[in-house]
Amino acid sequence: MSRRRKTSTDLALEEWARQRRRIVGVEHPLTAREYIGAVRSTLGSRADLHANSKSNRHTLALPEVYVGALAQAVNRAYWASDPERKLVLDVHYVVVGNPVEKVKAFGVSATVYFGLVREARSFVEGRLSHGN
Repeated sequence: MSRRRKTSTDLALEEWARQRRRIVGVEHPLTAREYIGAVRSTLGSRADLHANSKSNRHTLALPEVYVGALAQAVNRAYWASDPERKLVLDVHYVVVGNPVEKVKAFGVSATVYFGLVREARSFVEGRLSHGN
């Protein structure tokens, strides 16, 4: 069985997935210290851990920023899609691993899984072709 040639949509999805892995922290996840800050030996002494307390620590939530017009267009298509299609795009393109394991984790047959991937890819391709 021969593999099909990669199209511009495939390359755009791969670039989007590479950037998404970096943005959501799959490639370089934060350590516990970076994520929650220093943990004190006496947790009761920290006022920000008590109920109804105020903390001086502010979490900065930045928007996802993708570099390149195609990656941005794929991201717009991703956010315009339904939750099931988002899950398929995340599992197939963003999660790094063996496709056989992805099929098992998704809980459907390989035929159904790759049908969902083709449908999601076609959705993105349609959005890219219409400039949305």
